[in-house]
Amino acid sequence: MINQKNKTKERVGTFGASDTHFIMGNWNTATFMNWWQSKLGIKDISFKNVYVLTGTYKEHQIADWYEQKFNIKLTRDRRHKVPFSRLVINYDSETKTKDIEIKTFKMTDKEWVYPRNYWEQVQVQMYGGKKQAEIVAYGLTEEDYDNFYLPIDKNRIKIFPIEYDKDWVYTEYLPREKYLEWCLKKRKTPNKEEFERRQNNEKN
Repeated sequence: MINQKNKTKERVGTFGASDTHFIMGNWNTATFMNWWQSKLGIKDISFKNVYVLTGTYKEHQIADWYEQKFNIKLTRDRRHKVPFSRLVINYDSETKTKDIEIKTFKMTDKEWVYPRNYWEQVQVQMYGGKKQAEIVAYGLTEEDYDNFYLPIDKNRIKIFPIEYDKDWVYTEYLPREKYLEWCLKKRKTPNKEEFERRQNNEKN
């Protein structure tokens, strides 16, 4: 297993699928700037707390459950460098035909539905690999945070098939990702107006 320090170094100068919400979001925020500085190697924004640790441990348990449930062997922790780009995608779990993205969420009285940024992350993962995917989500309780070694409760697992949206990837995501690659190379701050101007110039 790669330690957190080495993971942080690997992420400098590259984009991952989990970075998609930054790429697709508002570039004029303090949160974005902290992330951007981490990509430039100026700032380290890695952190651990009980929620992160619980989610990480549960992901392994959920992958084990998935293998037993569907009688299938998952490929785990594969890293793929997309050619001619700064995009490096880490796949937590895969079958021979599908990307299995495992998520955890805190259970409430409301029915949980995966947020937009999870969908976007999986779209980028499918762009770099298999064109089928599932989000496998598990609801966590306070007891799980107190003791993340508790066994999996199959009644709290939700599986969402995700269809590949090639149009969104090529018309929405990739233009922004390529512009940020250019900014990273130039070590400059991304600017929405400049991005739009460059896009218009390419169309004309």
